[in-house]
This record gives sequence, structure tokens and C-alpha cells, in this order.
Amino acid sequence: MNTGETHAQIVLMRHGESEANVESAATTLKGHRIAFDRAYTSGFKRAQDSLTITLKTLGYAKSNIPIEKAPELNTRTFGEWTGRPYAEARATLGSENVNHWFGIDYKKFPDVPPRGGETLEECDKRAQAYYTQEIHRRVLAGEKILVVASRNPIYSLMQKIEGDKLKEVPIDDMKTALPIIYQLDYRGKVLQRTMYY
Repeated sequence: MNTGETHAQIVLMRHGESEANVESAATTLKGHRIAFDRAYTSGFKRAQDSLTITLKTLGYAKSNIPIEKAPELNTRTFGEWTGRPYAEARATLGSENVNHWFGIDYKKFPDVPPRGGETLEECDKRAQAYYTQEIHRRVLAGEKILVVASRNPIYSLMQKIEGDKLKEVPIDDMKTALPIIYQLDYRGKVLQRTMYY
């Protein structure tokens, strides 16, 4: 098989902030005419709702493709700060600390988790292990896959897919609901990445 031919496709999409936001992204994706074989999402309602809206906009009924809800694709856990307002966390712990928690780069900043929470590195390892154990075999089988999750696990998957070829992606470029489309060869190596800003 020619390594230059597209064998599989993966679309990674950060969950949306509103229904209109997700519908707009799905309309962008519709132009690529990808017939998905399978979809993955996290255990969080916002990601699941974004996936449902995306599939509906693309013309899929719920029964059309298998959907896997994987807690391994959840964003990092924030321990005792889970569900509490950002403003309260910033006032108590300082904006810089809170901004680091919501970042994607633990190599430049101390990767200190919120009390009872998870480090970015732990989130990376969890999401990347799931890719290796579950999603990668689907890629090798030539499937077209849609993944909808939060920013941290999406970036973790980008790191796993692209490896050391991944150029740094500014956090502000990881827009909500905009698709990142990968064309992959039969080994799962990247032929092309299309990222919408």
C-alpha cells in the first residue's frame, strides 16, 4: 500500500459553548464530506451534547454509527475546585495558577494540580493510552473517526497522533467546536492536518 494515500481520517473537535457554535462547526465539517464510521466523546454532558448536535447537523441518526463515551477522554479533574466558579478560584489562588490549570503546556509551567485534582501530564497519559489501546486500531482498520472532548484531551490526542512533529499550538487557537481534520496513512502517520481557527 502507498504510504502517501489516505487510509483513515480522524476529526478532533473541542466541545462547543452554544448550540449555534457547534452547528457552525458541523457545517464547516459537512463541506469535507467525511462518512464517519465511529464517534468518541468524553463522560461530560457538554461534549456529549456537542457530539449529538454535530451528528444531527451532518445528517446522522443516533443509530447510524457506534458512539463510545470514554471517561479516559475527560478533561483533567480539578479536585476540590470542580464545579466552583473561576472567579472564586482566581480570587483565592491567583489568576496565574488558575490560568495554568486551564492551559495545555505543562513543560513551560509548573504542573501543579489543584488539591485533589490531576496534573496535565496525568490527563495526557490517560487520553494517549486510550488512543493507543482503542482508537489507533480503528485507524489501522481504515475507519473515519470523530472525537469530541475538552481542550486538554484534544491536545493530548494531537500530541499522540503527530508525535514530535507537532508544532506548538497557542491555547487561543484551540477554539471551541472548530474541527481539526487529520488524513492518515495505513500506519497511522499524518499525511495532512487541517485546523480551523
